[in-house]
Amino acid sequence: MRLTNSSVSGDIPEVHRELRKNLGWVIALGILMMILGLVAIAKPFFATFASIVVLSWLFILGGIFLFVYTFQTRRFGYIFLKLLAGFIYLIVGIFLLENSIQGIISALGICIFLKGIFQIFLAFQLRPLPNWGWVLFSGILGIILAIIICSWNHTNSEEVIFTGILVGIDLLSDGLWMVLLSSAVHRILKK
Repeated sequence: MRLTNSSVSGDIPEVHRELRKNLGWVIALGILMMILGLVAIAKPFFATFASIVVLSWLFILGGIFLFVYTFQTRRFGYIFLKLLAGFIYLIVGIFLLENSIQGIISALGICIFLKGIFQIFLAFQLRPLPNWGWVLFSGILGIILAIIICSWNHTNSEEVIFTGILVGIDLLSDGLWMVLLSSAVHRILKK
């Protein structure tokens, strides 16, 4: 099935303009996530311990931004799923601020697991779009990485360091699908 402009956003020019405007932000966010993923893979020890403080605040800010994004893009649907993702991010961020490294890493694994499930559902809803399979791949990969993270006891330094690598891989795959999917939709809208 070949997609056209109307299959992406209907025949409403205003929707086309809003999609084009928001796609630039999604692509930028995807690139930023890929860079952060590469940094986490290159410096896993730093990534793991920096995540104790930074990740907590990133989740809180991510939750707030997802709430704002939900209301800015409410015309495109999936309001409940976007709000649920924002709520999960917010709760995980607050939980991470108040717990030890073992709790933080376990909560991180749970969050990556839930995000993976969310991405799988999202992938099947995006299914007619080009590159939707990358969203599915990232969701499945996230679930696998989360299971690995949650199965450790996080008492030795090797597991803590390896967690940083797994987080980097997850960030990299999330950034990749955001860039690939958004770029494909952008190309469709240009036609």
